[in-house]
Amino acid sequence: MDRKNLLIFENTLDFVAPKVAAVLSQLPNQIKANVQEIRLKTGKSVSLTIKGKTYFVTPFGSVKENSDGALKSDKKDLEDTFRLLCRNSVYSHISEIKEGYISLPFGCRAGLGGTYSKEGGITGVSSVNIRIAKEYIGCADCLSHLSGGVLFLGPAGSGKTTLLRDYIRLLADGKTGEYKRISVIDTRGEISAVSGGISYNNLGENTDILHGFPKDVGIENALRTLYPDYIAFDEMGYEEYLAVEKCIYSGVDIITSAHIGEKNEILKKAHLRKLIESKAVKNVILLSCPAGSKPEIFSADEVMENCGL
Repeated sequence: MDRKNLLIFENTLDFVAPKVAAVLSQLPNQIKANVQEIRLKTGKSVSLTIKGKTYFVTPFGSVKENSDGALKSDKKDLEDTFRLLCRNSVYSHISEIKEGYISLPFGCRAGLGGTYSKEGGITGVSSVNIRIAKEYIGCADCLSHLSGGVLFLGPAGSGKTTLLRDYIRLLADGKTGEYKRISVIDTRGEISAVSGGISYNNLGENTDILHGFPKDVGIENALRTLYPDYIAFDEMGYEEYLAVEKCIYSGVDIITSAHIGEKNEILKKAHLRKLIESKAVKNVILLSCPAGSKPEIFSADEVMENCGL
């Protein structure tokens, strides 16, 4: 059992409604250490994601595969959870709430569902999904032979961020042959788990962390002032590609991730096609659920030749 993952889960309960947290605290430690998500919905059963599969919480501190007799969260539980997530200050988190999430310690994040308001983001919160960040040192050892940029692809819950994080550590610790300079643009703190200027995740000896920076701003700052061999960030979209174009002409490789559901989607997304064509990434890693499944490794050339595999 991973003691750190257990500690992260238990600390995350500080942000869950007291009624629900009291039950979750009774779960066996082996379950706590493997929880990936805590899901609360108004009037619905409390559920957990464990190794990619949904389980429901009983009122007695155990889990089951069906919702019969499961613990339910009510409107007050959602209100209490939202208040705790905001640390009793909605205003101080308004920029995040407008994006549909709230950042938590140790790289965890709460996604919000409810009614959209242009002024205040999501109001009348009706669902909360707390994602528990995981760190598995050594999970990227199978990638130590690679050189050049890497694009991690897969569905939600496939472990893209976990593998990306450990690959950064390999490069920055010289495990691939020499120490590489890495700049990590960690907008939401999910890669580094920075809190109070300290990174609670191990990103290696030769890594600079730009925490809270918008990705385009962080990429530009890293290029201009930190002279990295690699720039790493999570969840690449089209806007990020526009910033990445600057890296292509600067000799800097990219480490990033993107969400896809199926292999044949790779080249259907314009920004992913452009990234692969640019050779800013030379390797594509395909992941599947549950997290921890063996990754498929392809060169950028193989992906282009097979037109999305």
